[in-house]
Amino acid sequence: MMAQKLAGLNSRLSALRWRRWIARVADGGMALGLLLVALLAGEFLLDWEFRFGRGQRGVMLVAVGLLALWGLRRFVWPALASCESIIDMALAVERRQGIDSDLVAALQFDSAGAKAWGSTQLETAVVDRAAALGKNLPSEPGDSDVRLRRKAIPLAIAVVALVCAAAVYPGHFMAFFNRFVLGSAHYPTQTMIKRIVINGAEAPAGADVKVPFSPGLRFEIESSGVAPDAGEVRLFAEEGGAATSVLLRPGASSDMFTGELAFMPESAVYQVFLGDAWSEPGTIRAIVPPVVSMELGHTPPAFASQGRASRHAIGSRQISVMEGSRVSLAVRCANKPLAQAELIIGEARFALSPQDEGKRVWQAPAGTPLDEVTVATPFEVVVVDEDGLSPDQPLRGQIHIEVDRAPRVAWAVVTSKVLPGARPSIVWGAADDNGLAEIRLIRQVTRAAGEVEESTVVIRKVDERDQPLATLRARYVLDLKPLGLAKGDEVRVTLEALDYRGKRPGATARGEPIILTVTDESGILAGLVEADEKSARQLDQIIQRQLGIGEAR
Repeated sequence: MMAQKLAGLNSRLSALRWRRWIARVADGGMALGLLLVALLAGEFLLDWEFRFGRGQRGVMLVAVGLLALWGLRRFVWPALASCESIIDMALAVERRQGIDSDLVAALQFDSAGAKAWGSTQLETAVVDRAAALGKNLPSEPGDSDVRLRRKAIPLAIAVVALVCAAAVYPGHFMAFFNRFVLGSAHYPTQTMIKRIVINGAEAPAGADVKVPFSPGLRFEIESSGVAPDAGEVRLFAEEGGAATSVLLRPGASSDMFTGELAFMPESAVYQVFLGDAWSEPGTIRAIVPPVVSMELGHTPPAFASQGRASRHAIGSRQISVMEGSRVSLAVRCANKPLAQAELIIGEARFALSPQDEGKRVWQAPAGTPLDEVTVATPFEVVVVDEDGLSPDQPLRGQIHIEVDRAPRVAWAVVTSKVLPGARPSIVWGAADDNGLAEIRLIRQVTRAAGEVEESTVVIRKVDERDQPLATLRARYVLDLKPLGLAKGDEVRVTLEALDYRGKRPGATARGEPIILTVTDESGILAGLVEADEKSARQLDQIIQRQLGIGEAR
């Protein structure tokens, strides 16, 4: 029964407690909002005035975050953590309304242990009085409204001012929030930097750039908008030190500015200032091109491999090889890894493959014209390192073909006058740089009546299993009887040698022809006398040279 009488009082006190909690949280939130607006306005003014870099803006962002956390802890967290009981709320109402302690007493009489406290009539009277007072309790927190208005008005003014500024200067507003989150946006300026080129390499938005090493630095700045009279590039050493300024002057057109520095540092931080525009700081790093050498090797063909080993020419770009040789090509970079390497022969391109983990040694693959070189072959090697650079001079080479000389043939016969059925003996010899395949004898018979007959006889054929065979010597007996010769006929005999070149056709060489004249026995005797007289003259000349006869004194 007592609980029913106090139900209205409890409900009003609970609602009043909830409203007071919301008011305290709102009050703390508006205080935090005023703090954040002030922090953002302060950071904007500092960033707009001093044009902070990304690192400085990062420090400012951390500072704003820490102050925001402090404001949350200082203004909002106490309101969130506060917890008033019904009794606390009743005491607050009694103080504000100036009434006695009947509200608190009635709430205490409603507890479980109140039955043992004393007079039941007194309890009933207090509860009834509290129930009547509860119907007239205020429904609003009271002084909380005053505190809320004190903060709501300046917060509303600050928000309206912020919205108006964003509407009037949307470019500044968007740039600030981009820069606030460490973006690269710039505040609107009369002059705008469109493009930065350093030694031919483009540096987007003042980003880090790698440029080929050279004696100096050249800056090319393309702008738009209001063209200033001049600008400058400020360079700072990464390890600290004095700044160096490069003056930018108008170039061929009013929107192009150029400047040069006589020397090039290995690395430096740069920033471009042109009119009221500026670029974000970037880093220039000088990179050297790859230092590349070629290694050419060749293996002679199988038919010429005896006595010839594979040879390598390091650093040479020209090589001479036998026809049919296999040429190996390797590219070695001395100072940095390579990203790719290509062999160009004519219109064909072949990708080289790396041979080590560091990607400094690359080799030509199988399936290129170098596998079997049969003609003079010019070639070019194109390499690109991991920085996108190539050597200053193109890598061009030439493969020459060595001349494979024809075989050499020598032979002799005792006499040039023969009988029709004679069998003269011919001593012959042949030699070649690599190997001999076949020795042939070519017979050309000229009859006394003028008829000419020609035939070929193979007198020696070398089996492929015996190759390479570089020299041959033998004696061959030429049987003239099957030719049906008669006195007055003439036989021209020529020795021909064919060299061995594997599966390709060999080259032939012929010795000086020997002419055999067919005669009778008297002709043979006359020939012998002539030969004896010739021998006697040669012997007499030898004796005179030995005795010194006829020498000048």
